[in-house]
Amino acid sequence: MYSNKSLQRRQRQYISESRSEEKFSNSLIRLNGQSLLDTTGNNTTTRNNSSDVVIVIMEGRGSNEGQIGIAMHDVRHPEINLCEFVDSREYTTLKTMINVHEAYDIVIQNGNEERGSTKLLGEALMTAFPDASLQSISSKYFKSERGERQLNSLMNAEVSTVSEGCLRRSLALGALAVLLKYIHETRCVFFRVKSLRIKEIGVDDTCMIDFVSWESLEIIDTDDASKARKCQMKQKRTLMSVLNHTVTTNGYRLLRSNVLQPSTDVNVIESRQEAIEELIAKPQLKDKLKRTLLRSQELDRVIAMCIQTSTSWTVRDSEAKINQIIKLIQTLKVIQVIRELLDSARVKSNLLNEKTEFLKDPRFDQIMEILIEKVDDTLLDGRAREIAQHFHNNASVRLSFSQARGFHYTFVTRQAETVTIPRHFLEVFRNRTTVTFNSREVIAYNDRLDQAVSEMFLASDVIVCAMIEEMQPMIPVLYYAMDALSTIDFLCGLATYSDLRETCRPSFGPSFSVSQGRHPILDWADSEKTITNDTCLTRDRRFGIITGPNMAGKSTYLKQVAQISIIAQMGCFIPANYASLPIFTRIFSRMGHNDELMRNKSAFASEMSDAAAIVQYADKRSLVVLDELARSTSTEEGIAITYAICEKVLELQSYTFLATHFLDIAALANYSNAIDNYHFLPQTDENSFKKHKLLRGQYRGPLYGFELIELSTFPDEVLQHAQQLAAELRAQVEDTERDYDSERRRVKVFMSHRLRESAEYFMEMHGEKWKEEPAAIEKMKSLRNYMIEELAKIDRQEQMSQESE
Repeated sequence: MYSNKSLQRRQRQYISESRSEEKFSNSLIRLNGQSLLDTTGNNTTTRNNSSDVVIVIMEGRGSNEGQIGIAMHDVRHPEINLCEFVDSREYTTLKTMINVHEAYDIVIQNGNEERGSTKLLGEALMTAFPDASLQSISSKYFKSERGERQLNSLMNAEVSTVSEGCLRRSLALGALAVLLKYIHETRCVFFRVKSLRIKEIGVDDTCMIDFVSWESLEIIDTDDASKARKCQMKQKRTLMSVLNHTVTTNGYRLLRSNVLQPSTDVNVIESRQEAIEELIAKPQLKDKLKRTLLRSQELDRVIAMCIQTSTSWTVRDSEAKINQIIKLIQTLKVIQVIRELLDSARVKSNLLNEKTEFLKDPRFDQIMEILIEKVDDTLLDGRAREIAQHFHNNASVRLSFSQARGFHYTFVTRQAETVTIPRHFLEVFRNRTTVTFNSREVIAYNDRLDQAVSEMFLASDVIVCAMIEEMQPMIPVLYYAMDALSTIDFLCGLATYSDLRETCRPSFGPSFSVSQGRHPILDWADSEKTITNDTCLTRDRRFGIITGPNMAGKSTYLKQVAQISIIAQMGCFIPANYASLPIFTRIFSRMGHNDELMRNKSAFASEMSDAAAIVQYADKRSLVVLDELARSTSTEEGIAITYAICEKVLELQSYTFLATHFLDIAALANYSNAIDNYHFLPQTDENSFKKHKLLRGQYRGPLYGFELIELSTFPDEVLQHAQQLAAELRAQVEDTERDYDSERRRVKVFMSHRLRESAEYFMEMHGEKWKEEPAAIEKMKSLRNYMIEELAKIDRQEQMSQESE
């Protein structure tokens, strides 16, 4: 029992906290100085927010300076993510996470702005996300103690992934306290005790790709996300749209997060590869799974209904609950079918078996018994018979419910204008991708519902609430189902892509070796016309310099290398004949830039900003692709800056490709064994057999840029003078003394790596007797002949150089 003084002290503390919480909404201030409350005192936060994902950011100070704690919640997805990490002054990691999760409703702390740290964070976020809802609130609300209490109160331990160390992450817990209060104040959302999934996400188990590279590497179309969402686009323009063969919203969400942040865990990658390999080998199972998943409903809203509470009752809320109960029944039936499909197929993949075990949880049957006991599903069964009779159990035809039309049928099809609906059905409405219609039985059922709608919904709400209370201990199994269905959809989508193209299962090791690789987007558009190219980087020869004229394929090749790496680390098969790649923790790119007028940056300032991030954060587990570095300044400065950046990247030991028109840069290969020169030939008729083919060595072909000038109205004397100067400059470059011994040494080192990789490949394929395989013998002979030819070529060049002297 508490003493009177103790009880009074606790009451005063409770009253103080309540008054403080009443001021929470009034304290939320937009960074442009306007309050979130209008002049009448009504909260306008919800109307101003355009994002469903809320992120609260707490920045460390004092001894914690440089650390960032975040808490995120998607109102469409019933979970909260926590993370704490060390970031740069440019907030590179934070910006990338905001973009990946599309968290554009942002709350930061506004205390101690005189120190400048919060002001710096606010300005960085306003610059990076000008359309986001960016708000600040007093630091007094960021209380880690309160965040820890709420975490222990709301977290369901069975489905949450929070380590003991998370309880010591004061910044993330402080952000969690503000996040929960913010959701309550602006979304009117309360969570039931021990019902919420809270996940601790890390930045070390995924490959970080700067969001600026998403568009430059054609990973995703950041300007038009709605187009990227479509399952089948008329024109596949991005890596995301090429890989997207998912059929559910959660499957698409999982695919997007893996495209933007591929895994760095070899075990995770290889488990996905095994599952994809088995799904490719069993096409009937894959097709049946996809057709069955089409009938499933997203469980996000169902779980949200079960874990959230409200202090008021409306007819609309009751309708939504009934709709979610119907979706839950349909999805539980789908789970039963998928479980039977995977069981009957006797899958061997550990990942698929793991998801099958989740779907065998007896709590699914217990939930179904609760629902069937209190829900009259005769309408569902009757309508199922109606669909079977007239549409032969077409998975694209389903029973739907909306507030405007009540129960009705929906037919999802890409031929909405031409598809034939049997005369048995009425009220046919055609949209772009759906046809909605009704039947006399469903109309009569809706009429009976309308006669006593309020009474029915009130009574139904009582029944639904009772069912939710009864299902409460079994809510974790719905989280398992959501994860299992999205993973199966994700794997089926990758298996579909891998099966539709000539792909191979990549292995992982220290060398970046790809045989006859193809650009994923170009390969999808027209596989017959796609040019294949090899890629070879090793720890000893990790820097490739690519030269050649315009339109030869340099930029396309750089994008191909980056996209293949992303696909491989997702666990998907890649468009190539053979591949062994390193596991990259970061992928950097510096592609073409224009002036950024909104940020008051020139093209040169923009590319130097990207290059600065590369030389600061790249390491031996990074992939760096640089395209036309320092072309936006003078030639002398450009060559000097490119030299300096290349030397720094060499010290960092990153796997690097540099495409450049500066032929002087190729001379770096004379001073470092880690550099190898490659080139593309100009695209002329006589070289058509080598069109867009990557060749070894420095580009020494003709200057074909003048052909473009000849098509313009330049005076002849200007053109002739330019050609004369270019010939003189080329002669000066070619007179540079070559180190032929270094070239021979590089050829021998390169061939030793190729021989070792080939031997390991054939040993893995054929065992100890691989040396007797005709394919292995032929491959080794070709490599030996290639080395002999390259060494002989260097000998001839050295002899010619000596004779000319």
